[in-house]
Amino acid sequence: MSVISETMTIVGKLNQLIDELAAGIEESDWERIRYVYEEVTGEEAPEVEKQPVSEIDSSVVQALIKRIENLEKPKKPTRKRKTTVKKKEEPKTNSNNKFEEMQLSLESELTPAERKQLESINDEVPPTPRTRPAFKKVSVECRLCNKTYEVHPSLKRESYVCDKCVSRRAR
Repeated sequence: MSVISETMTIVGKLNQLIDELAAGIEESDWERIRYVYEEVTGEEAPEVEKQPVSEIDSSVVQALIKRIENLEKPKKPTRKRKTTVKKKEEPKTNSNNKFEEMQLSLESELTPAERKQLESINDEVPPTPRTRPAFKKVSVECRLCNKTYEVHPSLKRESYVCDKCVSRRAR
């Protein structure tokens, strides 16, 4: 059953209940009013002595009318949509360097032997130079179009397929 047909069924049922409520109020028929209240709210209506409608506590009728109005209102979406507007980040004004605090707390827990080792470390050592040679491109042939391409060595394989052929196959 589609959403539209379900909605039409619900609207039809609500219209019937509204008509039934109006008839119950006009005819002072408490059983009709109780029936509508129970259908709309799913709760049992309180027992009331049979009196003319004008003398019945109007709070029950008002509550029933309010619930019916709420049912007639269109539902709001339950999930908020993500906004694409990015909010500007406020600059951090009072940020402490927690690394320095951690370093101070660690240094206070060191033994004298550990402190001596820590002070003997030479921080003035230059970084080691790069000794690995730059990569050299490798020639490979596409197995579909038979063209030769120069690619990174990690892409070399027996059944190489170039980007053009891969995108053509994906269509």
